[in-house]
Amino acid sequence: MSKKKYRSTQTDTNLLISSIRGEVGELIASWHLYRDLMLSFRKLRTSDSSKDFLNPELNRIRVLINKLEDDMVSRLSELAARKVGRTNFFFASQRFKVLTKQVEDFESFVGDNKFRERRNKFISHKELPVRWEDVRAEPSISSTVLLKAIAKALRLTKRIDGIHLGPRAKYLWIEMRRRKELFMPGKIAYTILPYLRLPDHVRIRIVLEEQQLGKPVWEEIETKVNGVASRLKACKEWGILNLGDRFFVLSQYPLIELEEINVS
Repeated sequence: MSKKKYRSTQTDTNLLISSIRGEVGELIASWHLYRDLMLSFRKLRTSDSSKDFLNPELNRIRVLINKLEDDMVSRLSELAARKVGRTNFFFASQRFKVLTKQVEDFESFVGDNKFRERRNKFISHKELPVRWEDVRAEPSISSTVLLKAIAKALRLTKRIDGIHLGPRAKYLWIEMRRRKELFMPGKIAYTILPYLRLPDHVRIRIVLEEQQLGKPVWEEIETKVNGVASRLKACKEWGILNLGDRFFVLSQYPLIELEEINVS
């Protein structure tokens, strides 16, 4: 078996998807910082360019904006690479045998808008020209194009998560979006997205959707209900009991063991 084929079939799916989700998380975090800095830059900028050039605060913001642009361009270029065993959409599509057309569209967008050229010649993996005369100007990428690329990467990641995680994926992404302020690096916050705690009503909705898709979500457990020994159907993964006429949602999940419950 070739090395590429081995990596395509043996790479842990959770590791691959978590890595992609982490990269997209970094892109989202960088974009929010970039947007805030751009707003600050516009507020500080004046009509006098010579005066602006001597403004240290404005120059500091400009440097940070450029670094964030380079970071986003680099990450998008890497995600659009066609390399097995790396964190990119091509590898994911090969691993799961899905979304080939969508991945090609993303790669084309990144290539056509010179993300890869800017990364390779001006940011990292730098290709040196032979002579000074061969040096070319750095490709300009507008904030609109940058945002479109991030949006495409985000949509692809959500679709991959939907295939991998099933119905819960959309609710986990909604919950992540609801948590507007990140209290940890984007890479970590989005890597652990599958472990976000979801509200009770959402957990019930997920169980019903998974059941509708044919997933075996219920198993019988022995416990005591109001002091009486009983056998109940439980979804241990989401901490939900099926009482026949209604669901009882436990405060903690997944369910490991349940000795007794009291219900009205």
